[in-house]
Amino acid sequence: MERQILSRVAASSGILGVVVTLFVGVFAFAGVNPYSQGASSGSEDDQSVIRSSSLDALSDAADLTAAFNVGSRAVSSYPLHLPFQILYLQNDPTAVNNTGGTNTTFNVRRGTQLYVPILYNDNSLPIIGDFPPAGNRRALLHYIYSQEEFGLVYARIVVDGEVAALGPHFVVEVPFPSVLPDGATLYQTVAAFLAPLKRGTHSVEIAFLATGEAFSAPDIIPYFPGGIARFSTTYTVNVQ
Repeated sequence: MERQILSRVAASSGILGVVVTLFVGVFAFAGVNPYSQGASSGSEDDQSVIRSSSLDALSDAADLTAAFNVGSRAVSSYPLHLPFQILYLQNDPTAVNNTGGTNTTFNVRRGTQLYVPILYNDNSLPIIGDFPPAGNRRALLHYIYSQEEFGLVYARIVVDGEVAALGPHFVVEVPFPSVLPDGATLYQTVAAFLAPLKRGTHSVEIAFLATGEAFSAPDIIPYFPGGIARFSTTYTVNVQ
């Protein structure tokens, strides 16, 4: 099954080859305080930094990376044989990542496809709002964007100053028959594949803001001061 998913991801995202140096930028919503400042400003109308990908391809990528993202995010748990490189935050910012870079610096070869999660959320405790059932896309999008629930205001990627907004087509939810490391069985993410980067050093910033009523629930607000979720970070990608 995993081999079939790997094949589909490689074919549908136009990936040139497996990362030789063998999530997310990724930020956990369950049990972590996500409040930070520094989201980018700018007009969000340049999609040239994003590779066009189907919902199936993004769902397959989520399926392959969910356990890593909700787990330790250490080099020892990085998924093997991925046909792309995840940009991710390690729990230990002083540790070397799977590309030999430290913290938010990644070293990749030219032609490496980059997969960039902006945020993820799952049904591990404490659950944020009225979590939608599996397989109901209308309910998923209502949950993500309604201010009565999660209330996502924006999710965006900024590559070398070029801003791209990630709308509903980048939102996916995948079920798991066996529980993930944090106890979840449903996993949501807003993520994208980047367009190919040229040789040199590049800046990739991710940012999101969510202001839904779900963040003001008594069991949730201790993790989200002010009843909002805001996060941004910047990766340095060295393409060799």
